[in-house]
Order: sequence, then structure tokens, then C-alpha cells
Amino acid sequence: MKVTIEIADEITVGKGPRDKSWRAETTVKVGELSSDILARLLTYGIVQKTADSASTATTQAEAQSMIDAARDGFIAGTWSQRGSGGSGVDLATRLGRSIVRAEAKRSMGTKSADWIAFTALSDADQLAKLDELIAANQTAVDAAVADEIERRNTKVPGKFKIKL
Repeated sequence: MKVTIEIADEITVGKGPRDKSWRAETTVKVGELSSDILARLLTYGIVQKTADSASTATTQAEAQSMIDAARDGFIAGTWSQRGSGGSGVDLATRLGRSIVRAEAKRSMGTKSADWIAFTALSDADQLAKLDELIAANQTAVDAAVADEIERRNTKVPGKFKIKL
């Protein structure tokens, strides 16, 4: 199959820590890449973006719905799914839960009794607890969600803190 697309001549990629104390950066000249490498990059991007769409899923059914919604979004010409994305909650809620869960895991420690007790809860009870933490830290979570959306749009890391 032959597909014709338009893409920027150069793509600049950067990476650095959240505190922005340094940044590494490189520019890829697309015209210098072979068609085999371009095909691999396209395939990798489809796989990664689709899998990432289900990063906040807590059940197989939820993950299936999210990856199907991502696929449907690509076909419809949209980069990301706003709203439910098939998961029953909007993007901000999914991101908020993901952010709070990661912060709780980091704060508690994966071997702590608190974290083990949290992960032993049913999916519904975990979501309820995450929603409680979001409500208790609404301003910080709202800011973190906004930062995460901006980071996803610009690929520049965000920064946040919440109280547990």
C-alpha cells in the first residue's frame, strides 16, 4: 500500500527533568529517514498512542472501551478523545484519578500497608477513594490536570503536589 502524507521537514524532540534544571534536545530531519524506519515509527506511534489511551483503566472492559475509542478517534480524524472516551468519565476525571493514584503510590510506597490495603480494594472502591482524594485536593488536582493536558499537547513535563 502507498500512502501520501505531509509532515514537517524537521521534528525537534526534547527531554529533561520536571524541575527544568536541564534539557537535552535533538532534531530529526524526516527526509533523511528511510521508508522502513518511517513505517516502523508510524506503527510504533499507533501502538503507543492506543495503549496510552487506556493508561487509567482499572478493568479489562474499561481498557477495551478506551482503546476502541482511541482507534475510532484516529479514523474520525481526532488526536485524542475528549469526554467519556467510552470509559464513563471525562478526560479530566480520568487524568485526575491517574495523577492522584500515582502520587498516592509514590507517597505511600508500594510495600506499605496503606498501599497494599488500597490495591486490595475493589475497582469501584479504589475509584471512590481516588475521587475522595481529588475532592480533598481539588485545586491542586485541577492544576495538575491542566498541566498534564498542556504537557501532552506540548510534550513539556508538568509539576504538581497534592496532600494525602
